[in-house]
Amino acid sequence: MTDTKTCLKISFLILFCCFSSCFLSAQAAFQDKGLTEAGLKELAIEFVRKGDYGKAAIQLRAYTQLKPDDCKAFASLGDVEYKRKQYWESVAAFSQALELCPEEIAWMHDRGNAYYSLNEFEKALSDFDECIKLSPDFAKAYYMRGQCYAGLRAYPLALDAYNTSIKLQPIYAMAYNNRAVVKSILKDHDGALEDYNKAVSLDPNQSVLYQNRGRLKAQLGQHGSALSDLNKALELSANEPNVLLQRGIVKRQLGDYVGSETDFDRAIRLSPTPSAAMYYERGVNLYLWRKYDIVLDALNKALDLQPNYPEVLYQKALFFLLINHDDEAATTYLNQSLLQKVDYADALRVRGDIYYQKNNFEKAIADYSKILMSEKEDETVRLHRANAYRKSENFRSAIDDYTSVIQLNPSNEQAYQGRALSKFELGESRSALVDMDKTLDITPNNKEAFYNRASIRLSLNDQLGACQDFQQAANLGLEKAKAKVCK
Repeated sequence: MTDTKTCLKISFLILFCCFSSCFLSAQAAFQDKGLTEAGLKELAIEFVRKGDYGKAAIQLRAYTQLKPDDCKAFASLGDVEYKRKQYWESVAAFSQALELCPEEIAWMHDRGNAYYSLNEFEKALSDFDECIKLSPDFAKAYYMRGQCYAGLRAYPLALDAYNTSIKLQPIYAMAYNNRAVVKSILKDHDGALEDYNKAVSLDPNQSVLYQNRGRLKAQLGQHGSALSDLNKALELSANEPNVLLQRGIVKRQLGDYVGSETDFDRAIRLSPTPSAAMYYERGVNLYLWRKYDIVLDALNKALDLQPNYPEVLYQKALFFLLINHDDEAATTYLNQSLLQKVDYADALRVRGDIYYQKNNFEKAIADYSKILMSEKEDETVRLHRANAYRKSENFRSAIDDYTSVIQLNPSNEQAYQGRALSKFELGESRSALVDMDKTLDITPNNKEAFYNRASIRLSLNDQLGACQDFQQAANLGLEKAKAKVCK
């Protein structure tokens, strides 16, 4: 092992020496040909003009060794490295340029861009803040400040920065686009749509603007209009896999499962590296299309690419629960999904329902409660928890939840009936009777409600009323009521 390490070290040393020797030889050759300072600079400019940024960077590095006090050359090197996506090298070059010429605001802005490309948002923000300090009307610096705050998820601050950028430069389409993204995150969907419309009017040939507007319209349920936007986006950037993916989702929402599958298939085939999301969305589409024999193949391919993808694990759980009727396998996948995304409401709801069906009311209540911590006004989940409380004989908590459901929806007859039954168990028969009357006001042919009201009336010694309710329940077809009919 020691010999191997020694050999590797020697090999690396030889390679380094060869590289250094070649570089020095090349530099000497440049000098022999008269390519000293001016020649290297001209050669770099020529390579930049041709778009060969790698060779341009070599010339500029050689030039800055000969002219280490030329701040413009370091700035040019920073720009070339940025175009090569060598962002740390770009930062280093711009830093050297600024050390020599600290008054050049444009280079500070460019270094900020390089930091931003590295997701070094705090460092980028420092550069853009300094630009604004030195030039308060620098619109692009405000725009990039907004980008940094968005990257840091400080969305209100990002919004303020975009507002200032747009005020200073009201014709910059991407500022409206990115402000729309932030507004959408902050749930200002109307404001976001207005900004996307403005962005499209300023730059009608920008594919991403139609793509983003289409995504928002889909979220708002405007699927037909969303489809038009995504069609336009694909006209402007043909065969863009991510746009095909989005259009496939919209087509699925419109019930066009064939068109959706076509788009997902094209997205996967045209993408150099198909994403797990592409296979996941295809799996969902196949499930809704009832192509059950190939659903798992798509979902498993998604998990091959991203083993802990919570939405895929949830979709597999649904498949095993609803198609294979295997609630144990479904619970296993739901557990795995929730390990990755502990507040995943859909997975918690389904797992809670499985626990409820198995009479494991304590666990069902725990899952429903987790959802209600963040979604307090979810009527369905609160009703489910109320039922679980009642089944576990925690009648007072059940009454509280049923009352909350009624406040959310005064026409929810299940909540009135559940509350009535809970009150009845606590001996509050007169109040229970009021709730059961309300149930029958809402659903006059509710045979279970007639049967339950009969039981309540019996507890209040209303024999005649009870007999009438049992008879009505029997007339509506409730078998157990027929044995209770008064002779």
